[in-house]
Amino acid sequence: MEENNIAAKNIRFEYADYVVPDPDREHCMMNNINNWLGQFAKEINGQEGKIVVYLQKENEQRVHFDGMTNDLEATLRQQMLRFRIPNNQRSDSPGM
Repeated sequence: MEENNIAAKNIRFEYADYVVPDPDREHCMMNNINNWLGQFAKEINGQEGKIVVYLQKENEQRVHFDGMTNDLEATLRQQMLRFRIPNNQRSDSPGM
């Protein structure tokens, strides 16, 4: 396993009732999680907590952290905020 990859045992996928499990979508999300949080792979892999990805309808998902230390969870949440697109931006705004 590469140094910046989060172990599969530390990522869990859950699906909304109406969503069919999709291995391709899970693979894509694993790549995204490694891109977003890979710099913390050693810390994540070294504990029992999990990154839980709740897959909803098309292209919608929620990510939360289950069973991680408060410090690690706060660090990961802060990192995830760097990749969040604000909901209030219009398509013609300079930030898009």
